[in-house]
Amino acid sequence: KGGDTVTCEVIGNTCYNDCLTASGQDQLKVETSTDTKVVKNNISMDPGNATSACFRLSSLTGYTGANNCWRQTTAGRNLVDSPNGNDTNIATWNTYSSGNDINQDPLFTNLGGRDFTLQSGSPCKDAGNAAGGVYLNGLNPSSTWPDNAATLNQSAYGTGYEIGAFVFDTGAPPP
Repeated sequence: KGGDTVTCEVIGNTCYNDCLTASGQDQLKVETSTDTKVVKNNISMDPGNATSACFRLSSLTGYTGANNCWRQTTAGRNLVDSPNGNDTNIATWNTYSSGNDINQDPLFTNLGGRDFTLQSGSPCKDAGNAAGGVYLNGLNPSSTWPDNAATLNQSAYGTGYEIGAFVFDTGAPPP
């Protein structure tokens, strides 16, 4: 409605190859003129082709990003496509974003087997932004999709939120 503030939030997702898009598309897109754009704790790795970016943002106005992992394993491919241009270098992107996104291997448990849970040495473990509220829960790594999806309280495991969709569960009961 006229005069209302509109917020677009993209928080706690894991995308690999063409998981969310048709072949040749960018993985995460925020193409909106909304007042506020919040993009936190996402992993986007290896979009399907050379012209695709891990993340495309139509406007930096109202943008807040934090603790995302944009990863391309093929040299020269775009990590982020924004109004400031196509960025293949995370340091360049961080100069006009939050300054704390990473371009590192997220160390998925079994990428070939499409197991996108995190290994214990993952740079995404305990590295997320404490998004809170409706984002307090992340996917339980023992979930099966779509019939047995379960969540865990991110505050009860580790020292911080994870980047990506899955909570890193050590198997020990939460405190």
